[in-house]
Parts: sequence; C-alpha cells; structure tokens
Amino acid sequence: MFHTVITVPLNRIFKLTHRVCAAFIGLCCIAGVFSPAAAFASDDSARVGAPLFVPNADTRDYLNLEARLESIALRIAEVADAKCANRWRHPGFKTHKLKDYPRSLRRSLKGFASTEASVLIVSQPALSHQVQPGDQIIDLQGRALDDDSLALQVQLALGRLNILRDGARFNVEGTWPQLCYRPVRLTSSRAVEAKTAPNGIEMSMGLIRYTQSDDELAYAIAHELSHFMLDHSRILSDARKRGQRTPSLSRSLEAEADRGAVFLMHKAGYDVWGALSFIDRSGVLRDFPLLGLSSHPRRSERIAIVEQAIIQLGQTDLQSGTIAAFVSASGTGR
Repeated sequence: MFHTVITVPLNRIFKLTHRVCAAFIGLCCIAGVFSPAAAFASDDSARVGAPLFVPNADTRDYLNLEARLESIALRIAEVADAKCANRWRHPGFKTHKLKDYPRSLRRSLKGFASTEASVLIVSQPALSHQVQPGDQIIDLQGRALDDDSLALQVQLALGRLNILRDGARFNVEGTWPQLCYRPVRLTSSRAVEAKTAPNGIEMSMGLIRYTQSDDELAYAIAHELSHFMLDHSRILSDARKRGQRTPSLSRSLEAEADRGAVFLMHKAGYDVWGALSFIDRSGVLRDFPLLGLSSHPRRSERIAIVEQAIIQLGQTDLQSGTIAAFVSASGTGR
C-alpha cells in the first residue's frame, strides 16, 4: 500500500476550499439535476442513466466529486497500454451503501442508501436496459457485492452478473474487458492524501480542496494508478520476503510513479505541468510508516524527476510506447 501525506499552510487550504465549493455550486445550478453517469461516461454520446433523487445539496456535491474522480481515472485508464500489470475490469456501474458516505451525510441518506451495496448509477449503455439503480450484485450466498470487490471481478471475468431485484434473482451476461484501471473512492479525511488500497485508490476531501485544477487532480490519480500498473506492491512484497530493507526501494518506486504519472497524464490529454505545480506548492512532503513504506523523495528531487520525464515525452513514441518503458527511459535520462 502506498500512502502520501502533504502538509500545506491552512490559509491556502481555506482559499482553495472556497474556490472548489464555488465552482461546484455553479455547476450544480447550471445542471439543475444530478446525473453521475455524465461524469462516468468516456464518450459524450454514450452518456446514460436517469437523474436520481438526491436528499440534499451536500450529498449531490459529494456524489459529483466522486463522479469527477472516477471520470479522470477512467480517462487515464483508457489510454494506458494494455501491457501494464494488475489490470482490472470496469463493471460499467457504480454501487453505494450507507457506510460509504461521510458520517455527516448518513442521517439524510437513510432510504436513499441501504446498509448493503446496491447499484447507484449505470454508466455503460450496453447495461442500461439490464441493470438498474437499486439492483444488488450478489455472490452465490446472496451477499451484496461492492463495485470494487474481488468477488465481482470474478463474475466479470466469467461474463455473468448475478442480480437481485425486488427479491427476484436473475443473471446478466456480457463482456467486460480488462483495463489499466482501479476504482477511486473519496474519503472525508481533511488531510491532503492519496493512497493505494488492495482494490483501488482512496483520495481525501482534503486533497480535492487542495488541488487547483483537473490537471493537478489527474497527476494525483495517475501517480496512484502508476503504482498498480508498474506492479509496485508485488515488488515491495518480494523485497520484504527476502529480508530487504524497503525505505530506499520505496523512494525509487515513488520516483517511478511520478514518471509514470507524467506519461499517463500526457496520453490522456492533461497538462503535465499540473504535476509540477502540485508538487511545487506542496510544502513539506512527509511520510508515515504504513506496511513498511516509510519514505518518499524530497520535493526538490520530485520536481527534477518530473521535469526529466517531461523532457522525455519529446523523445518517446507515445502511441506504441509502454508505461514501463517510459519510466525506465526517463529514469536514466535518455
């Protein structure tokens, strides 16, 4: 698991919070209704899903933020090369349950979200007539599955979903290709942090408020996705099994994730200078011991790493190049 915590002056956080909130309130007023499918779809012509009843504006803002994160992650995954490690099948829908939401929202969400996972929105047009909001995806024992569960990945690999709707069980068959992707979850933490978990990426509300653009947010997401794509968890695990001390290794892997983030951002159409502005504003990068991962490169080193990776973009065939090859080449300065 990889975990980054960034400390910044409080006055900057307050200013950025005001900017982000103002932007989202404006978007919500223009939209009139909430439809997270619009953010999930990778093609404007393929947006599906009926507007959902949302209990209050705070919940709508929270769901819009989650949809924004998912949209960026999927956009990056769709342009990544197919040779990356740890590929994942996007289910084409998003689930939710009461426990997924911040405590401050749960009281108003009773009735909208239950204690067990159910479908919140369907984002794949091919599924829109087969899977509906409120459906539960269940295992053989009838237990509801979250959209980031390994058990659901097994069903997607087999091409058959087990659905529970109004007490009736039935199956939906289809094809779910693998992507260089992991689902993203928004946490209510005020710390400016992002981390990889076994089944996905967790990003804090503090990080959302800290970022000043989608380019900066894309950097944070692409950095975490790079850990999955480059199989860093396995590399760390193997090192520990050999009795190797991992702080220096973890710094090397964090540097690789920064290079990988530049590669992914550029291929997905984001401004790679967002990575530099994010790191340059970050103040002091601190490391918290977590499963043996306890250190990152210094900020000045990370800036140099990203700058070298940006230079390397002009010397790389991005159409046929892989993230692993790019990370290796930009790490040597070639």
